[in-house]
Amino acid sequence: MTTKLILPLLTLSITLTACSRQDAPADDPPEVIVTFPDMRTSDPSDMSSPEDMKTAPVEDMRQEPDMRRPAEPDMRAPEPDMRPDLRAPDVCDELGFPRADLITASSPETAAPFTVTTSRGPWSLEEHWTGCDSYIFVNHFESDYGDQLWASDVSALFENAPKNAHFFFGAYRPDTNLFNPNDTLTGRIDKKLADALAALPPEDRRHWEHRVHVITESVYDMQNSVGEFLRGRGNEVVFAVGIDRSQAFDSAGSMFAVGFSGFTGSIPMVGFVPHYYNFVIAQDAELAAQQDVTIVDLFDGQEISQNNDLHDVTFPDAETMAGFNTMEIDVQAACGPTPQDCGEWDYEAYLQLCEDDTCQTSHEITLWITPYSRPGSRRWVADATPFLPLVRDGGARKIRFGMRWNMNKNVMNVSFRLRHIDGNPNPVQTIPLFTELGGGDNFNAEYNDRFAPVTVTPPADITRAEIAVLLTGHGQTQGNNCAEWCNHTHTWSVGGDDFTKSHEGQAGARDYCAKLAREGVVPGQWGNWAPGRAAWCPGQIVQPWRQDITSSITPGEESTISYNAAFNSNAPAGGRIRMSSYLVYYR
Repeated sequence: MTTKLILPLLTLSITLTACSRQDAPADDPPEVIVTFPDMRTSDPSDMSSPEDMKTAPVEDMRQEPDMRRPAEPDMRAPEPDMRPDLRAPDVCDELGFPRADLITASSPETAAPFTVTTSRGPWSLEEHWTGCDSYIFVNHFESDYGDQLWASDVSALFENAPKNAHFFFGAYRPDTNLFNPNDTLTGRIDKKLADALAALPPEDRRHWEHRVHVITESVYDMQNSVGEFLRGRGNEVVFAVGIDRSQAFDSAGSMFAVGFSGFTGSIPMVGFVPHYYNFVIAQDAELAAQQDVTIVDLFDGQEISQNNDLHDVTFPDAETMAGFNTMEIDVQAACGPTPQDCGEWDYEAYLQLCEDDTCQTSHEITLWITPYSRPGSRRWVADATPFLPLVRDGGARKIRFGMRWNMNKNVMNVSFRLRHIDGNPNPVQTIPLFTELGGGDNFNAEYNDRFAPVTVTPPADITRAEIAVLLTGHGQTQGNNCAEWCNHTHTWSVGGDDFTKSHEGQAGARDYCAKLAREGVVPGQWGNWAPGRAAWCPGQIVQPWRQDITSSITPGEESTISYNAAFNSNAPAGGRIRMSSYLVYYR
């Protein structure tokens, strides 16, 4: 059954406000105030002004731990179990993943080989290195969120996670008695994990039992590269740390799950993080393998902070452009290092190709949604082949780059990737059809009245025709959660044939976007990122919806194309639609 989210669908933002004491030792763990503002809707247009933020300081964690060892011999820390089957199974070949060499040099961005003290003894990265695994550290800090996390049902972690992941569970301040697993914070999570593993089928249990680890020392005080990373973040509490397959550190963000009662910390959410790391490695490898690519830069490491500015880009000359039949747009954005350094909301970001120097007429060619307050670097590649004819003439062009509501300051790398792929059809003409980029609640009873049918005559020599659409739904109208969380349909009619875009099974489905971490959705966002939306996810690019209509038209003869949208087979019922649709000819 698909889980639907009932209005008001709420977004929780976590602000970590640092505070320090002059007399605190330099090596003390960070003291933070974790603030939980009132739940907010995910559309900032619904906010007239920011609400007051109530803060609740966590308990003072500076007390000295009781390091006395118990007198009874049977209470000593357990000796490491040296059985041969303690080594986690190597899955690189099974998954077809390439193996990376271990990096031994230390840097703030790279996890140098480390050893951690676990409930089963020392665990060494170098000893267990396979070259294709990711490593996720889930760190408890005394707060509502941290306590929710540790109290959550961990069993779904093993369903959510890819097979090439290790998970480490630790705390900024474990309980003072580290030697009695029945009475300690880490002992309790150790037992919870053991119970979850015991309930798995034997094959799954054998796989996971040596890929989950409980750290019995303070993660903040660890004398290794992970501890150095945490201490290097100053007063920021890092609830989750990822080490990807290239050994790069990542502040893996929050592990909130959303339900009918709001947001709670949930350990299974951490399982989506290594899926994203696998996506990044695969995407980078795919791009590196492309042959004879011409790259045209729009932004090259440029910090962008102004909204809707026009930017210059220069394509090759028309003769060179005629040799390409494929175009992609490579979008890279970085912010951080803390969540406060990144955009708070899931903003609509876009590139629009201008027809003139003042951009009085423009065409949207790329659309993506920014992640909630998620530091780090992300990269998406959009299919832009349907829009290649718009730049066939080559030379200098203007591009508008903007975000709806607000411009998040990012360091941007954006480029056009042009190439020829043998056997692919050549796009020769792109005709704008129906466009709706306006503000307000446009998805209303008058929505369809704005779109008159378009009459076209396809050239006699084309071999393919298609409709290409960039479309997303936004807003949360009372009663139906439209148009962000409801299933509305959009139909293009050509020659008596209908081509319908639907969001059934997506909009409002719990964890729909989280599961798409394997396709580039950024996990661990500090907001309501996990449920599915109408044709989009926070932290992902929107790929064009392309429909082959060749059999519905006759080259050389007039055709009529019309467009109509509906909600529950009736008139549109609220919210906002962002839509650009095009007719594309190929030969």
